[in-house]
Amino acid sequence: MSKVLLSIIIPVYKVEEYLAKCLDSVLEQGMDVATYEVIVINDGSPDNSKEIIESYLPNHPNLIFIDQENQGVSVARNKGLDRAKGEFILFVDPDDAVFEYSIPPLLQIAQEKQLDILYLSLDLYDEAGNFLSHYENCGEEGVVSSGLIHPRRTFPATLYRRDLIGSIRFVKGITRGQDTVFNAMVQSLAQRCSYSNLKYYKYLQRETSSRSLVGNENAFKGCMLAIEAFIEFEQKHFTIASPASISYFFNLKVLFLQRQVEWGLLDTLDKNRYYRVKQFIRDHQLEKVAKEVAKIYSYFGASYSVFASYHTVLQFKHHLFRKLSAWKQKALR
Repeated sequence: MSKVLLSIIIPVYKVEEYLAKCLDSVLEQGMDVATYEVIVINDGSPDNSKEIIESYLPNHPNLIFIDQENQGVSVARNKGLDRAKGEFILFVDPDDAVFEYSIPPLLQIAQEKQLDILYLSLDLYDEAGNFLSHYENCGEEGVVSSGLIHPRRTFPATLYRRDLIGSIRFVKGITRGQDTVFNAMVQSLAQRCSYSNLKYYKYLQRETSSRSLVGNENAFKGCMLAIEAFIEFEQKHFTIASPASISYFFNLKVLFLQRQVEWGLLDTLDKNRYYRVKQFIRDHQLEKVAKEVAKIYSYFGASYSVFASYHTVLQFKHHLFRKLSAWKQKALR
């Protein structure tokens, strides 16, 4: 019996118009079906996604179907991780796809170089199938380094060794950036990370954007959950800290406190939220982290009235600049 080399995990929710293309792309890789499995988790999708998945089951013995009530993408991915048997793990979003025959050479690189993580190439496309751009590289092609110093880029175009992931799971309750948190925790434990620029992932840039989550209370709370997760993870796995680990987790805390400002404060300038963040900083002794964020967002270290006044004026100036730019473009026509 062949060893399961790869598990591909696909969480599904309201993607009936894209799902078949995604499934075709991962199931038609020219690989022996006994060597890889495709785990598809239907997260209580209210459309025809379940029926589409079921239509593939008779002809694809390596397709594993998990059906659950809607619990969110993190729970769905965790179900896939719990079920996975492969030596390596790939996550694919159901509205995306992968290039034909792209996976076998990437697995070969990971095996030959004994990698824990291999970051992969990602191209952006619009809904009409037009190429938009190539996502920036993540490290130098072929160079191997430890996770604490290798450039970090979030999922989905990432190949993980399953043993490295171990018991690490996506944090439930983080509605935006949950992939960043998972990736950052896993990479911190990696000894061998690298990057390949071989064509692999087709990312669909949909018109419906995560921008709608800006100002959302769940996204606001999620940033605090992320920072708490990093604090707990660092204390558990890095009891003997090194300069590299201290810098790594410090930068992650800065990132999510910065997102807290961007996603939860700037659009709303909510006084209650501002002081909730301030209390959170005191409770978790994040004063140094807050000082770094204040370098990016002026007066974050000041009172709410000063912070709000400054950014209200700044928003007005940006709005006025955009209006003037639009007027100039119109006048030149």
